[in-house]
Amino acid sequence: MRWLIALAALCGCTGSDLSSLTEALTPSDGLVGYWSLDETSGTVVSAQGSGAHPGMRQSGCVFAPAQVGGGIICDGSTSAYISVGNIQQINGKPAASLCAWMRRLAPYAKVEIGKQTPAGGGNDFALELWSDGKLDFNASSNGGAFGETPLNDTAWHHVCEVFDGTASGNAGRLRGYVDGVQQVLGYTGTVKSLTTS
Repeated sequence: MRWLIALAALCGCTGSDLSSLTEALTPSDGLVGYWSLDETSGTVVSAQGSGAHPGMRQSGCVFAPAQVGGGIICDGSTSAYISVGNIQQINGKPAASLCAWMRRLAPYAKVEIGKQTPAGGGNDFALELWSDGKLDFNASSNGGAFGETPLNDTAWHHVCEVFDGTASGNAGRLRGYVDGVQQVLGYTGTVKSLTTS
C-alpha cells in the first residue's frame, strides 16, 4: 500500500494549548522534532527543534508535493520508511504529543508515523492509519495500549496524539484529535504513566 505524509512535529508536552498543535508549527515552538519534508531529492530529511534528529530516507520512499509544502510517498514495502533514530527527549516521559498531516492514497492503506519498535515489541508512540480502516493513537509501553477511531478516507487530515501520564485512566492519559476535533476513542490495553523508552 502506498501512503503519504507531510509535516510532522513532536514535543514533550500535553498540548494544553491545542491551538498550537492543530496549526502549522514552527521550530521555535519548543519542539523536540520538526520535519517539514520539503526536500526534493537526496536521502537526508532535515529536522529542526531541540532534538534536531535528521532522518534518512530509505528505498521505496520519494519526496512529493503534499498538504503543507512537501511530503513523502512510500510504497508500503518493509524497507520503505524514514529513520530518525532513537529520540531520547521523549523516552520515559510523563508527557508527549505527536502531530502530522497524513493521508491514505487508497482506503485501508496503512500509514505509520512515530517511535516504533520491531514488530511485536509493544513499545510505540505513534499515529497509525491501520489496515482495518481505523486511526490508532498508540502509546504502548511494554504491551499494546492504544485508542482508536474510524478513519478510512483518502483526504488529508491533521492528526494529533496527546499523552499526559499524570492524568488518570486511558481517556485522561491519551487523547486523539483529527482536524482539531477531539475524538471519542475506543481503548485497548492500559495506557501507562510514562512514554516508552
